[in-house]
Amino acid sequence: MGLSLYIFGFSTKYDLVIFLGGFGIAITTFGFSLIRPFLRHSSFNKRLGIFNNHKDHNVQLQNIVSFQINNKIIKRKHGLNYPCYELNLLTQHGRRINILNHNDLQQIEHDASLLEAFLHIEVRDYCKEIIL
Repeated sequence: MGLSLYIFGFSTKYDLVIFLGGFGIAITTFGFSLIRPFLRHSSFNKRLGIFNNHKDHNVQLQNIVSFQINNKIIKRKHGLNYPCYELNLLTQHGRRINILNHNDLQQIEHDASLLEAFLHIEVRDYCKEIIL
């Protein structure tokens, strides 16, 4: 897009400007469509009393029993395996709903402690229980 604006300013080759502008818009649209599934917003709304991750049904905050941190190893066929940690919420009806995945244990523990302080709900860290 920037290149098409540059050419538009210093040249009279409008067909090249239209081509580069259209190509820039197409690449930008394709990039956003690839990234969008990975951008998921979860929210805890104390005023309404619900958790919404825009994927599952809303969960009433009063039905959340605890949060849990689990670890798993992501195995790749043609690459290095790496650890991944997930933060889930558990409901009194036995549902486990994923909130967040991360490969930095300290960061996910920090996020869990913020949620614990915000909602006054216990966090069970199964990563530390396995290590001990």
